[in-house]
Amino acid sequence: MHLQQLYLKLNQLESQKLQIENEILQTKKQIDNLSPFSKQDKINLFKSLFIGRVDVHAKYWISKDGTKKGYSPVSYTFRGKDYIPINDRVIQNHLEGKIRLGTYAVINQTMAKFLVIDLDKKSFIEDTRAIKQICDELKLTPYIELSKSGNGIHIWFSLSL
Repeated sequence: MHLQQLYLKLNQLESQKLQIENEILQTKKQIDNLSPFSKQDKINLFKSLFIGRVDVHAKYWISKDGTKKGYSPVSYTFRGKDYIPINDRVIQNHLEGKIRLGTYAVINQTMAKFLVIDLDKKSFIEDTRAIKQICDELKLTPYIELSKSGNGIHIWFSLSL
């Protein structure tokens, strides 16, 4: 292809991208209109279920070469002990899919607000079924979530504090 044709194709793709982004926004607005919960209600529900420590939160990162990824506590400097507390804006960004938020379940080194089992081996479907069966026998209610990669499952248990 000639350079001019490539630029034309790029412009077409950018136009399609804008159109799809607008469709996503419209769909999100329609979903929001169907929900009986306000944004603040959703944030409060998320906090009640998934936020243990309020004095710190973690942010997802990927190395520049893409070979490493993980979560690290967010701090004001790189010294590591001046953590930035969780706030409603961070939670809202997470709920809107703008960031991937990490939270700490253990409070005061003595209690946990929730438990998560991360299954990502080839047997994750069979393992999930086995755990679900045990939960049913014990009358526990797990919340099962497909991993972002689609190659695993997270099983959440909410613990009463």
